Amino acid sequence: LNVGGTFLVTGTSTIPTISGIVNFLNGLTITGNATTTGNQNITGNLTVTGAIKAPKGATLTVCASNAYRTTGCDYVADGIADNVEIQAAIDALANKGGIIYFSEGNFSISATMTLNNTHRGIHFIGSTADSVNGTRLTLQGGTNADMFVLDSSGGSLHFVFFSNMTLVGNKAGNTAGSGIVGTGSNTHDIFIDKVYVTGFKDAGIETDDIWG
Repeated sequence: LNVGGTFLVTGTSTIPTISGIVNFLNGLTITGNATTTGNQNITGNLTVTGAIKAPKGATLTVCASNAYRTTGCDYVADGIADNVEIQAAIDALANKGGIIYFSEGNFSISATMTLNNTHRGIHFIGSTADSVNGTRLTLQGGTNADMFVLDSSGGSLHFVFFSNMTLVGNKAGNTAGSGIVGTGSNTHDIFIDKVYVTGFKDAGIETDDIWG
């Protein structure tokens, strides 16, 4: 189905797949909440003033502001507070699970990114742990906070994966902060593979009563 005119969603709606892929040739404006249930190609502008939720088990891509290519990315960071785009991707997978791919490039982090019991089964996968040419998340000076916090105080949080990235704590510019913090006895089965963690004021990886 090709939608050639302006397509406007003003309430809570589901954007379906109609016998294949829906193409929005002149953009899509959403002023309420929308849930995608199939594939949509948008060749114009996408404007969202509500919330757009990905289908169960989705794969999302977050691209750095200096990525080689940003075409096709679900979220494009601005290089200022890239935790906003990353947290948005995390929340889009709430109660679903899925994969968040990071492009190569630097992501500037100015606040903690939090996972709770609704974020089970999320995989974070970067391009490579090469600190120069790969995926690099850097804590901004003056943030003084942890980069990722996995908090199971509200219920079980498990099967979270981190791989192929570098986390930089910038301890010269921060008085506190760890890279990945797991807290709560209901946080378990957390997997960290090929992740280079460096320069955090407190700890690279910190666990408090988690298991697995």
